[in-house]
Amino acid sequence: MAGGHWHANSRLGGYLPEPVAREIWGSGPSALAGALNPPGTAIVVPSGYRVTGQWPYASGISHSDWVFGPCRVIEGGEPRLRPDGEPDIRLMLFPKGQAEVLDNWDVTGMRGSGSHDFRVTDLLVPADHSVDAATPAPVSPGLLYNLPLNTTFNTSIFGVSLGIARAAIDDLVAMAQTKKPIGSTQPLREHATVQIEIGRADAILRAARAFVFEALDALWEAGAKGEVSIQDRLLARMAGSHAAAAAVEVVNMMFAAAGAGGIHERGRLARCWRDAHTMSHHAGQSRFQLQIAGRVLMGLEPGTQRF
Repeated sequence: MAGGHWHANSRLGGYLPEPVAREIWGSGPSALAGALNPPGTAIVVPSGYRVTGQWPYASGISHSDWVFGPCRVIEGGEPRLRPDGEPDIRLMLFPKGQAEVLDNWDVTGMRGSGSHDFRVTDLLVPADHSVDAATPAPVSPGLLYNLPLNTTFNTSIFGVSLGIARAAIDDLVAMAQTKKPIGSTQPLREHATVQIEIGRADAILRAARAFVFEALDALWEAGAKGEVSIQDRLLARMAGSHAAAAAVEVVNMMFAAAGAGGIHERGRLARCWRDAHTMSHHAGQSRFQLQIAGRVLMGLEPGTQRF
């Protein structure tokens, strides 16, 4: 998951002035970790912003050089509003060394992502080290930057759920070659119920993967035409949420079919079970994305700026 977010986060370079982008990425390999919620505060001062906040789920922060966190902009003692009347929220970027990283990533699954919290208090961030969180204007040309930032950000993690599900199937297939259930003289692979579950799981996973590719192909083609619609964004959100749900269904099936052979803490199948369930709670793939989809499909507004 960390790797997915790293290459997604680097896309922010296309929305920063070139000198700032070069400061972050221009001197060699550099990684940017961050969070999208909840917002801290950024008080407007002559030299930029005074930033205070604490942000969770900063995947890969232990290996990152820079971090970013969203902040509500405060000007003249009042929240600054956008032209549409919504609060002005900007992503603030600063060196990780200026933040305190909290060692609090103690979770059920996805432990390797190292998604610790980080926080700052009254940190001065130059104005050009910030990006509009709702509708950023790209400064770099190219198709990638024509696509909506909030829609495409989480597409980098869709493959994580799909990969976990594939690993679970592969692990059960390998186990089934030799494991014999108690009271049976035949290995799991000879049992019809296991054969059916493997077939069902593979079909479920392939269908979810096909939906992801369909949605992302449509989004990319729409971006090439400069006509990204709400429907294009909607499909991407639906595909990601469905991929996470399908992964949970698949690992549950494989975990059950493995019997006692799948329960060991250090086993690959048990890890797949934990990771898939954890990924299904990621904001970019959670059930909330389907709520947004349902609203739009019923003729309502998305109900969120981050769409």
